[in-house]
Amino acid sequence: MRKVLWAVLFVVTMLTAVPTHAQSPNYDVGPVWRVSYYHIKPGQGDAFWKDFRENLKPVYDEVKKEGMISDYKVWTNVTTDGPGDWDVAIGLLYPNYAAFDTIDAKAATISTKHYGSRDAMIEAIGALAVDPADHSIWVGTGEPNTSADSFAGDGVFRSADAGKTWHPVK
Repeated sequence: MRKVLWAVLFVVTMLTAVPTHAQSPNYDVGPVWRVSYYHIKPGQGDAFWKDFRENLKPVYDEVKKEGMISDYKVWTNVTTDGPGDWDVAIGLLYPNYAAFDTIDAKAATISTKHYGSRDAMIEAIGALAVDPADHSIWVGTGEPNTSADSFAGDGVFRSADAGKTWHPVK
């Protein structure tokens, strides 16, 4: 009888220990990096870096100044493993996981201030291509990533006259 009592006590102890262990968080409290990887189409490197200097960097600097992110870093991949490999990685260092929940509205306000209006921010070019067959210019508006603080834009537009007029692609 004594062995059965000890066996039951052991099983009960083990069954209560497992849920206690399972409730511990699977992360450490502290700063969190969020890294986005970009593949830049051939010949579009200058346009990407120009857009980064003129638009992303000022917004990231302001967001950092406001304390919404702790830091940001940009890495380039000098040894690509294949044609679909990433070329540039941009990492944002958030103070903690809770910052993900509060940054959307605040960062949108800063981005709107940088671009001058919400419409200009939404219409910012996220992708650019030139058709070699007819030299028409194609642009995709909005941001080219799918993160929580990205803007969808207004669609894809085409210009057949070197950018003088634009027509939505349907």
